Amino acid sequence: MDDIRQPIVLGVSYRSAPLAVRETLSFDADQAASLLRELATEEPELQAAVLSTCNRTEFYLMSQPAARAKDVLFGVLRRLRPYASIFQSDCRRYEHAGADAVCHLFRVVCGLDSAVLGDVQILSQAKECRNIAAQSGTLGKHLNKAFDLALALGKRARSETNISVGNASIGSAIAGI
Repeated sequence: MDDIRQPIVLGVSYRSAPLAVRETLSFDADQAASLLRELATEEPELQAAVLSTCNRTEFYLMSQPAARAKDVLFGVLRRLRPYASIFQSDCRRYEHAGADAVCHLFRVVCGLDSAVLGDVQILSQAKECRNIAAQSGTLGKHLNKAFDLALALGKRARSETNISVGNASIGSAIAGI
């Protein structure tokens, strides 16, 4: 049975898509909030957050049924970004569901899925993503819990390991050249 606590993440990142594809799905804070408000209008029970950085755009969704969340997202994206590469059959987007989606979020926030291992910026970007979703009214109880756990884990990874030692962002890596 499809349950509202069944999270989905859809996205593109530096690992899966070239910059031109990622740019078609890039959202600044205002654009992300607008997208989330559109999603809430379409599906009031939908829990959603948008994590958009220079290296990735990911849509974290929870709805009942879970497939409805993806349909609603694609419908709104088609209106807002009809040119987005995510609709093309050759787009190398990824999708994770359930525990795999939550594990992916944890890896991202800990900096394990960053272009520079341990990227320190992703922690604040994930926090901003969560705050935008909360302000837009799409965070919801279950997605909020997932982000709270991910942020706590990200902080713990940085305080209890050496993951952030050295060049901890692309900017600092470039500056060190």
